[in-house]
Amino acid sequence: MAIPGLPALAAGIIFNAVEIVASDVMSLLGLFSGPQWGLFQDGLPVVAADNVLSFDFRQDFRISDYPVEEGAFETYNKVQVPYDVRLQFSSGGSVAQRQELIDSVDAIIGSTDTFDAVTPEKTYLSINPVHQSIRRTSRSGLGLVVIDVYCREIRVTATPEFSNSTDQQSQTSGSTTDIKVIPGSQIRQPKAASAAPQVSLGTVQTSPSAPGQFDISQALP
Repeated sequence: MAIPGLPALAAGIIFNAVEIVASDVMSLLGLFSGPQWGLFQDGLPVVAADNVLSFDFRQDFRISDYPVEEGAFETYNKVQVPYDVRLQFSSGGSVAQRQELIDSVDAIIGSTDTFDAVTPEKTYLSINPVHQSIRRTSRSGLGLVVIDVYCREIRVTATPEFSNSTDQQSQTSGSTTDIKVIPGSQIRQPKAASAAPQVSLGTVQTSPSAPGQFDISQALP
C-alpha cells in the first residue's frame, strides 16, 4: 500500500515494523491457535507456563590441531559438540498457577527423556533439561514466577553389537555359555597353592656326575 508523501521503500519499512509489533502483541495475548514456543514431547507442552519470555541457543565447534616444526600448527579435524538451549518461562495469576509451573519443571528436570524446543521458525530436537534457575526477591517476583530451564542436545548413536547368535541369546536371556580353555594356558599367580595345576615337563634322563661334582645319591641312605 502506498502512502501519499512517502517513498515506496519507507512505506514498506513502516508497514513491516507495524506487522512485527502486531505479531508480538498477539503472541503476548495468546491469540494464536496453538503454542509456538516452549518445551514439547510428542507434540504436547511439558511446562505449564503462561509465557515464554526468552529463548537462547548456543552451538560450538571444536577444531583439533597438532604442533609441527618451528612452532607451527596443523588443523586436522572439526567436531560439532552438543548444543545448548535455554528457555525462560513465567507464570503469574494465582498461587495454584505459579505452583503448577514449578511442579511441571520439577517433573522433567531429573528425567532422562528427550524433548523438543519449539520456536516458530525451527524446532530443536532431542534435548534434555540439565539445570533450572529461579530467583525471587522482595522487590521482584512476589506475584510472578520466572524459571530458566537449561537444556543440552542428546545424541543417541550407540547400538549394541553381538558376535554371534549364541552371545546375543546369553545377553538377552541371561543363560550361561561354555568357557573355552586355551591349551597351554596356566595360572600364573594363584592365590592358593592348590589352584596351580601340575605341569609335566616330560621324562628327565639322569647322567653320572663328573669328577669333582657331588653326587646326591651317595648321601642318601
